[in-house]
Amino acid sequence: MSIELTFDEKRRIQEALDRYKEAHPDHKVVFATVSGSHLFGTKTDDADVDLRGCYILPTEKLLGLEKCNETTEFVHSDVEFQFHEVGKFLRLLLGSNMNFVEYLKSDLKVLWSKEADELLKIAEQTISKEMFNHIQGMSIHTWKHAEKEHFLLTKRDLYLYREILRGLVLFQDGVWLADVEQLALHYDDVETKKWVGYLLDKKRNGLTAEPRHVKLIKENIQALQNKMLTQKEFSSLAFEKKLDLRKINGWLLNIRKENFKSEKVN
Repeated sequence: MSIELTFDEKRRIQEALDRYKEAHPDHKVVFATVSGSHLFGTKTDDADVDLRGCYILPTEKLLGLEKCNETTEFVHSDVEFQFHEVGKFLRLLLGSNMNFVEYLKSDLKVLWSKEADELLKIAEQTISKEMFNHIQGMSIHTWKHAEKEHFLLTKRDLYLYREILRGLVLFQDGVWLADVEQLALHYDDVETKKWVGYLLDKKRNGLTAEPRHVKLIKENIQALQNKMLTQKEFSSLAFEKKLDLRKINGWLLNIRKENFKSEKVN
């Protein structure tokens, strides 16, 4: 379970969303959910709020001479947006990118529509062993950064734990979790729970990891990585995602047609 939003955070999010709509009045927002430290279970008192989602652009922007921006970043009152145009969002989602599935499965929904319901159904269909490539790529990338920081930066270490554990838990039990502490508790390994708890405590107190513990943390992460590789091989998940791309393409075309009709009316 991710950390719940406070009353002040909800107020700031709504205010930021209103400002976003003022800045981008031609964006029809399909959904917006909270990601980042709130969803990952690593939030500190000074944490920004990370919003993720997608929108539909007007037909003129998609078909006209002007090149349209398919990714929009926006910041207001410590609320950071990264939204994608629905076509780009769908392409990334279909690429077995765990993050895009996670945005749709977030417990912390800010804005939701009937189109988002359909995206969530598609997201569920992408969950398969094919997600291993994304997990492996992200964990290798994060490990390289952690090495440069000598595994002292707790935020990076926790990201690495989260990447590997969410793959391990998914392949082993078919369970989708985003919160690193809940992942460690679900996996129920003494060493993993110990070091995830240790790193969370240090992060929440604004401290780095102690050098004397780094070797054991690295060994624990490597052990989890090896177990994740094994669980992937024996997982009951489908070997590859099973998608009706023709149907999905038809759905995308239909929402564009509906949007075009509403533009003509307005």
